[in-house]
Formats: sequence, C-alpha cells, structure tokens
Amino acid sequence: MNKLFYKRKINHRFFACVFFILSGISFVAAQEWFVSAATDSTTRIENNLGYTCEIIHDLELTKEMLERITSSLSVIWAIPGLSGNQAVVQVEAEDVFRFLIYPETFIYRDTDFRSLLPSGMGFLYDSALFYDVTMKVGEYAPKVSGAYVSPVDMLEQLYLASVMPEQYLYDANLLERIDMLEQAVMALAQKGLFSKPEPVNESLVISVINLYNENPEITVKQAVSLLKEEGFAVSTSEVQAIFMVYFGKFE
Repeated sequence: MNKLFYKRKINHRFFACVFFILSGISFVAAQEWFVSAATDSTTRIENNLGYTCEIIHDLELTKEMLERITSSLSVIWAIPGLSGNQAVVQVEAEDVFRFLIYPETFIYRDTDFRSLLPSGMGFLYDSALFYDVTMKVGEYAPKVSGAYVSPVDMLEQLYLASVMPEQYLYDANLLERIDMLEQAVMALAQKGLFSKPEPVNESLVISVINLYNENPEITVKQAVSLLKEEGFAVSTSEVQAIFMVYFGKFE
C-alpha cells in the first residue's frame, strides 16, 4: 500500500512538472520582443504581451546577446503564478546577465510571495539560467539559489524558505564554520594587547548573514553600524571574522 501511494505521489509530481513545462513552452512561444528605445548604455525592450525590460550595459548589445536575454525573460515570466510586466537586466559580460524581476503577484500553494520579495526576484544567466532570490521572512532574509531546471523545483524551494527561513541562512557545514569562526575571532582578537576572545554569538551571525543577503555590497563598517543600531555590542573584528569565514571577503 505504501509503495502504491509512493508511486502515485511521484506520478502526480511528474505530471505536474510536465504540465508546467508545456504551459511555459506555449507562453514562451507567444512572446515576440523588440527594441523600443536605446542609448549608449541602456536599451529598452518590449514584447507583444506588454512586458518591458530596461537593459543596462557597457558593452554593445549584439543580436546574440539580445536573443539570450529575451529567451531568459520569456522563460522567467512563464513561471506559473507569477504576474507582472517589468524587469531590469545588468549585462556583466557577453554571455553573463543579471535579471531583476518585479512581480505584481506571485502565488504558489495559496501563498502570495510578493510581500516576501520586497527587492524583487533575482536571476542569473551564465551559460544557463539560475535563480538567486533573497526573501524577507520576518526577521530573516533567506537566500534561495540554484540552477533553473523546472519551475516546480524553484517554487518548492521558495515555499520551504517561506516556512523554514532559518534553514536557508546556512550551508550544510554550519558547525564546522562556527568552529572556524571562533578561531578567526580569536586570531583577530589577539592583534590587540588587551583584547579577550569571546564565544561566537549565533544571533550576531544570523544578523550579519541577513544583512549580507539583503545587500552583498555591504562593507564591514556599514554592517557594524547597522548592528549597533539593532542593539548588538559588536566589534569590527567580530564582523570582519564573519565576513571572512562566511563570505570569503577580506577588508
């Protein structure tokens, strides 16, 4: 009986995935993109369904680049439950593009994710399409990323992050990284004559990861200032150690 139920569950997921993919193919095929305005550094494109996109670029846009961009946009806007019509694309190289999508609604499992995406949805094209989405769930800023294989897989990851956001702040080696972090804090603390290493505050780690997920360009100095506003008695060396261990950033 359990085996039969398991097979039915797998079949249901399989057919749901096939339905989403076939629906997406029909939607993608219906889109025809064209350039509506252009300058040396920006190009505006639109399609016959009313979608618009501002492309920011230092490089001259080629036909091949535009085809990759519009194909990616068509795939993204075909995600079931996603509605809206505006996007921005940053060209980083001839075949590397970052997408920021602005949903008007985004419904999955009877949940509208729009309120959990205050900064929009991020995607990356680099030989293939990837999703790179930072959400805001209560006090957490979980980050969901991976290769865009099917809408079902991405939607499930977003749903899980919405109900278990703390699970999307760390990697699988949390305890090992905490040990590394404690060693880094001690090493940095020893640079001062009267500094005394302290145990790592896990709440501080979570807050720093949240700040970084919301703004990957944030500096140690900026993070320290924001953390003090939140009430943390934090030192620059502690935050610097977290940046080193978790993000591989050295300042």
